[in-house]
Amino acid sequence: MKRKHFTYLTGILTGLLLFTSCDEDHLTPSGATDNFFTVPEGLTDEVSELRRQFYDKNHLHLIFNDTLSKESIGKDAFGNDIWKVETVDLNYNLTSNSNKTINIKYFSDAASMKSAIALVERFVLPHIKGGKLQPYSIMLVKSIETEDRYGDMESVYAVNNMRCLAIAAGKWLEAEYEEDRAVMGKDILITLVSGKFNSNSEEADPFYEPSKEYYGEYISDYIPDWNRNKEDIYDFGMLRYSPDWWDDDPHYDSFILSSSDFSDFFNAVMNQTEEDFTNQYAGYPIIMEKYHLMKDIITGLGYIF
Repeated sequence: MKRKHFTYLTGILTGLLLFTSCDEDHLTPSGATDNFFTVPEGLTDEVSELRRQFYDKNHLHLIFNDTLSKESIGKDAFGNDIWKVETVDLNYNLTSNSNKTINIKYFSDAASMKSAIALVERFVLPHIKGGKLQPYSIMLVKSIETEDRYGDMESVYAVNNMRCLAIAAGKWLEAEYEEDRAVMGKDILITLVSGKFNSNSEEADPFYEPSKEYYGEYISDYIPDWNRNKEDIYDFGMLRYSPDWWDDDPHYDSFILSSSDFSDFFNAVMNQTEEDFTNQYAGYPIIMEKYHLMKDIITGLGYIF
């Protein structure tokens, strides 16, 4: 009797389960009002003017910390002030699987804020502006770290929830080369798209059709003389395979699972130009079909390539 194994992946992208958002299309979130997100009338300091100008130009709210309002509502029995504080809670909408909290460091100078705005307007907004992916607000901060229940920390470029896309722009500002700045911008966009679209999304169903009968199956059942020539699996619409983990026997290599296939093509569409991908895989019609299926789905979500 043949033995069979499956490689289970917990996520389609690094951090994908961390970055989730509301499934509704570009709606004003419940409990969020312009009184909290807009710049109060009468404030004319440099930061307030930056926020006001950004909204006038992009029709998108901009903040630089998570406190939206702070209102005194009286004093306690000991004479201490009692405050009503409205914040953007970035932990809200994180999946229960993440078990992580978020720690933020803010910018302290208007010059850094202004430079971060320029990066967002150059590398992020052209791909989402005015569409369903545009967030309700953007929070530009210096750094964002996630912390799991064991105290392990991880720096991330962005966190997306229903009310806000928070962007850690500190390292982005430090990037010396244009190529590095573009890569960081793409990571932010991937975070945003991933919150709307993942391997379990109903929109992904058409993508799976061309290869659905092969997921998890032994490659040797379809290619009897399989010898790990990667190009042989391209005819089945796969970009890679899952090697036998038990004793490294090619006879028990398998096609990857659907979640891994999703991840491969999602990353290809988001990180490679269609021209580059076509030059590499033009001779494999199923691969090209799946590439275009994935790209059409992401375009339908409102992403502008």
